[in-house]
Amino acid sequence: MTTTEEWRDVPGFEGMYEVSSHGRVRSKRRLLTRRNGSPYIAKSKIKVPYVFRGYLRVALWRDGKNKALFVHRLVLLAFAGPPPHEDMQAHHFPDPDPSNNHVDNLSWVTRAVNHEEMVMRNHYPLSYLIEFSREPGSDDGPVVWGDGFEQLDRTVPF
Repeated sequence: MTTTEEWRDVPGFEGMYEVSSHGRVRSKRRLLTRRNGSPYIAKSKIKVPYVFRGYLRVALWRDGKNKALFVHRLVLLAFAGPPPHEDMQAHHFPDPDPSNNHVDNLSWVTRAVNHEEMVMRNHYPLSYLIEFSREPGSDDGPVVWGDGFEQLDRTVPF
């Protein structure tokens, strides 16, 4: 694992935001305009991510609108480039911890590989359990297998 932190522009937000090889995101120092039309210099600041479905996300602003983006995707886009195929997903490996967004822990994989890894590690995000664990034709909510909520608690990665 590399110890030196390298910063690169976030694709699509060049000159505004950077992402590091350690998975941190910061705004760049730049000249902005207030709503009243007066200019000011915005200082560079580390963005504080929030957790969404178990993964770290940041809100980036452009043209007066914000866009919420997953940090692991930003790291891969900046350091590995776009995914080779449109259907590929970001994958945390060898450490499956979704908060470890170090460039050495991320790669592009197919959805099938990502799913296989979740099954192998018994490591499902809560949203996956709720959406995909219902019995076919059931409207009664999620089905919990094994020993009930103990099993559910073991599979949620946070």
